[in-house]
Amino acid sequence: MNQRQMLIDKCAFQGIASELLCSFAQDHFLVLPHLLYGEIVTDSDDDRRKDILRRFEKVLLSGAYWAPSARLMIEREARSLQPYGFLADLTETSNVRGRFCRGRTLSSDLAGDAAGSYLDSARVVLEDSQMICQTLVPGILAQADARRAELERCREHRHRFWIAEVDGTDALNAHGVAVSAFQKWTRVPDKFCLSKEWVSWQYIRLATVLKLEYAFLKKGRGGTKEHRSAEHDLHDMEYIVLLSRADAIITRDNRFVGPLARAAFPEKGVFSSLEEVPESYRCDWASP
Repeated sequence: MNQRQMLIDKCAFQGIASELLCSFAQDHFLVLPHLLYGEIVTDSDDDRRKDILRRFEKVLLSGAYWAPSARLMIEREARSLQPYGFLADLTETSNVRGRFCRGRTLSSDLAGDAAGSYLDSARVVLEDSQMICQTLVPGILAQADARRAELERCREHRHRFWIAEVDGTDALNAHGVAVSAFQKWTRVPDKFCLSKEWVSWQYIRLATVLKLEYAFLKKGRGGTKEHRSAEHDLHDMEYIVLLSRADAIITRDNRFVGPLARAAFPEKGVFSSLEEVPESYRCDWASP
């Protein structure tokens, strides 16, 4: 049975016609993450928010699946002391579909949790991961400075450079940083976040890339404008963290999500439209 899971981000979800998404969800394992819902419910444009929420409901009822937030995945890893497994939450998908079928909306608590997860992301990246700055970041930034003219010109080159440096060094103590950042969630820190198979590990890995991006842009010609832009990437980073548990992502964000997804997970599919998705992703089963 084909179970190749595909994420979709808000940029693509909002830009693709509702009818096409519903049809696609009927014969593909399309996953609508909690993060997507969070971006929708926190949209300040009231008319747009209502329109996209209706689309979210239609697509989920057509066969798409719900996935939890990275924060919830990390909390479960911290409690279970095991890497998080299957991305789609089948039980919660059934619960959400049931609410929609009864004409009910998702709870306000879920909307609040969606907004809160963004704040947690910012806190971890900007505060709790200072250990990264003290060990790994200075050495990599010194190498990047020698190639500043080249790296400032191309964001995709920078992402590949950051990923290669982070993955190729023993200095990234992802376990230590995760224990520091998420210590309130685990009572046995020695058995938590032990390898790249953990969502928590991928979170710290990608948070390090953002740390490097911030520091590099702040020092260089980009200045305040580019640094501010980098800060807007905090919650978009979660899509790429979730990609560690999926097979592909559909995104029209060619500035950040697409380039970093390709750099972080070159073996996975990164598509900008439904038409780009190969036939091999089509499922031969009907969604329940």
